Amino acid sequence: MMRSILPNMLNNFADKLSWNIRYANFLNNIGVIFLELDERKMAKQYFIEAIIFTPEGVEFPNPINNLITTLKLK
Repeated sequence: MMRSILPNMLNNFADKLSWNIRYANFLNNIGVIFLELDERKMAKQYFIEAIIFTPEGVEFPNPINNLITTLKLK
């Protein structure tokens, strides 16, 4: 029973996180910290996650711009 309930709860939780720009902003800020520490791989992961969790219809170019900057640094 728990195996069928838990995935639904996780999907529901992830969906709710994408309703508000705060979580995407939080992830973007963590990515910036990793970028400043020259941890490009970790920064890239956080920028991608911030892009995924940016609510639909909200203009939030920061993680996209930061990801492009990170990719150019290689």
